[in-house]
Amino acid sequence: MLISQFMKGTPYLAQPLIGSANTAEELILSWRGVNCMTFVEIILAASQSFNVEQFIHALIATRYSHHHVSFTERRHFLSDWLHGSPVLCRDLSPKFSYAQRVEKTLNLKLSSSNNPDNGHEKTQDRYVPGIPLKKRLITYLPTRPLLDDLQTGGVRKIVKTGDVIGIYSPLAGLDVFHIGLAIWHGRTLLFRNASSLPEHRYVVDTPLDHYLQERRGAIIYRPR
Repeated sequence: MLISQFMKGTPYLAQPLIGSANTAEELILSWRGVNCMTFVEIILAASQSFNVEQFIHALIATRYSHHHVSFTERRHFLSDWLHGSPVLCRDLSPKFSYAQRVEKTLNLKLSSSNNPDNGHEKTQDRYVPGIPLKKRLITYLPTRPLLDDLQTGGVRKIVKTGDVIGIYSPLAGLDVFHIGLAIWHGRTLLFRNASSLPEHRYVVDTPLDHYLQERRGAIIYRPR
């Protein structure tokens, strides 16, 4: 992943795209600031391109289903990369014997509210307003056996440099809360990501075993 190497140090930008349920979507091509999703989108598109025209076409196909630049066609969730047109990745997670499957309703945000009549109850909201709910089966790798597998070398037999790593979210309406790229450095699997952590806020390499501490697990996809 030589291209992603050149993006190390690129500043983190929380909202690099323009578009919402109430704002027209614009195709943003800037490399000056990225979040975790746009960083990986740019790398996947650039890896398929030899000129600017090809890069623009590949970025549209990566960011938007059906090559349609619109907020509703934007791939807001990592698992959207297994669906729509074109399909961007295949899921490597089921290759691991300890993989777990969970049914989720993506984009469903449950929040607690105090109701004087009913006491403490749950209300429904959306993580991304204007996007419908999506029932989806998510396969993920729990942290403890994954860390053991990293120690024994089992992960090396399946995961390659350039694979996409998603950090699994236990929340019912999210598949992951962060994504990045798998980069092998000797026997160490690095997680190259656009970090929002205060000590970074730029594209950085972190050993995956360190990053997974106190996190629930990971999802691993391979770009087609």
